[in-house]
Amino acid sequence: MSSAKSLAELIEAHKFVLDGYNAYGGGCEMTPISMKTTTLHPPHGWVGGKSRLAKQIVGLIPNDHDIYIEVFGGALNVLYAKEKLPKASYREVVNDLNSQLINLHRVIRNDNAKMEKFINSMFISRECFNDIRSGKVKPKNNIEKASYFYYLLSLSFGSKGDNFAMPKSRKPKNIYKSFTKWEKRLKGVTIENMDFQKLIESYDRVDAFFYCDLCFFSDMKNLDKESHR
Repeated sequence: MSSAKSLAELIEAHKFVLDGYNAYGGGCEMTPISMKTTTLHPPHGWVGGKSRLAKQIVGLIPNDHDIYIEVFGGALNVLYAKEKLPKASYREVVNDLNSQLINLHRVIRNDNAKMEKFINSMFISRECFNDIRSGKVKPKNNIEKASYFYYLLSLSFGSKGDNFAMPKSRKPKNIYKSFTKWEKRLKGVTIENMDFQKLIESYDRVDAFFYCDLCFFSDMKNLDKESHR
């Protein structure tokens, strides 16, 4: 894929994914679309996540690339929904500018047993939620930081992490689970915390496939509305 150094080029790259096209050598051509889907979903929600569209998006990704880069990773709905191509040269990279979210992904991959143990020691309560959200309770390390962030995402309306969700008609979400299956999927995946332009410049090569699911304007720092459009 040719270098994409402006947001306009990123949007074009995103269009190629959704239209079933890929760009090589500056031109566009139809490519085989044969990526297989899985039944794996993220262990937590995220605002703007593609949980309902992930499999459709995966079905539009060609399998003729050696490195897959998810520029605006979020909850990694698309990565979890896609197969990992069975070839030795295949690499996967996920990225997001949100450092708390990236820390959560890394802990799930590297220290999920410790995170699971810590979460199992927590109670589901409005008071606990508000203490974490307000900063009254502070994490002592990255495992606790990831656990608290996961707690806020899982127990808030729309996974926004702002208001405790306890509807009268149903039970709260189950936060007590094993993260082993997500750990296994993330093994070997490079997890970055970079600006999207630097990421693309770092990984751009002829056999790379970039999936750009542009995030909300409110989440993009140092970018005016017209540039985002």
